[in-house]
Amino acid sequence: MKQKLIAGYFLAQGSLTVFWWVWLFNAPDSRSLFFAPGTGDAVLNWFAYPDIAVFSAASVAAGVLVLCKSKAAKPLAWITTGAVAYACVGGIAVNWPLFQVPLADVAMIAATTASAYASFRLEQQDE
Repeated sequence: MKQKLIAGYFLAQGSLTVFWWVWLFNAPDSRSLFFAPGTGDAVLNWFAYPDIAVFSAASVAAGVLVLCKSKAAKPLAWITTGAVAYACVGGIAVNWPLFQVPLADVAMIAATTASAYASFRLEQQDE
């Protein structure tokens, strides 16, 4: 996987996560696509702010660092993968049992897998 593709993935992931949260807060009807019935606003806030501050920011920073060919890109890519995995586990826990809200579970599992794959491929660069 080429570095520009890896960078593009992380940049898109970070940007789209912010846009996704803006959409959820501005279109409350959309929340049922991603959260089980009865998920309160407090739970949404519990997810939103860490997602934006850590998941999105780390994703964008990792993408920029990959483009700049910084040595810090590899560890930050793995930190990003950890943040995505944490969000995935949290999202699945809120929507338990698994696939009660299939779009949410599939999206988070796919994001975790893609982040791990991009981080792994980045790790293999220059070896």
